[in-house]
Amino acid sequence: MNSILQSLFAMVDLITDIMCQKPVWSSVPEAKLIRSFIAIRDAHPSSDTRNKMSLLHSFRKAASNQGLSFSDQNQEDAHEFLTSVLDQMRSLSSLLQVNAANMNRRYICPVKRHLVFEIEKTRTCNKSQSWSTNVSVEETHLARAWHSRPCQK
Repeated sequence: MNSILQSLFAMVDLITDIMCQKPVWSSVPEAKLIRSFIAIRDAHPSSDTRNKMSLLHSFRKAASNQGLSFSDQNQEDAHEFLTSVLDQMRSLSSLLQVNAANMNRRYICPVKRHLVFEIEKTRTCNKSQSWSTNVSVEETHLARAWHSRPCQK
C-alpha cells in the first residue's frame, strides 16, 4: 500500500487537480477515500508516527468499503489495491458533479483526466476472416482492457 500511495503522491498533476476541487469533495460523506488519501499526503512532513498510522488505517478502511479487504494481515497485490482505489475514486464522479453543480462549480474527475485510457481494438478471426469487431474500452486496468475474446466462426 505504501508504494502505491507514494506513486500516486508523486503524480503532481493528479494531486493538484484533487486539491483544486477540495470544496466539492470535502463535505461529501461518500468521498471519505479521497479525504483519507489527502490527509495522508498532508501528514507526510509530520513526525507524529501514531497519527500517520491512524491515517493509514482510516485510508485502508475506506478502501475496503467496496467489498475488498485491505488489512494489515493480508498481502494484497499492489496492482489490485491501486485498481480498487482508482475505481472507487472514479465511481464518485457523478455524485461530485452534482455537488459541484449545486455550488455553481464544475467537477472533472482527476482519475479519469490523468489515469484512464481508452483502447479501440479491431479483431478479425484468422480462420474465417469474416468476423471482426470494433470495441472502445475506457479502463484504468490494462489486463481487463486487453481481455481477448475467442474467435467465432
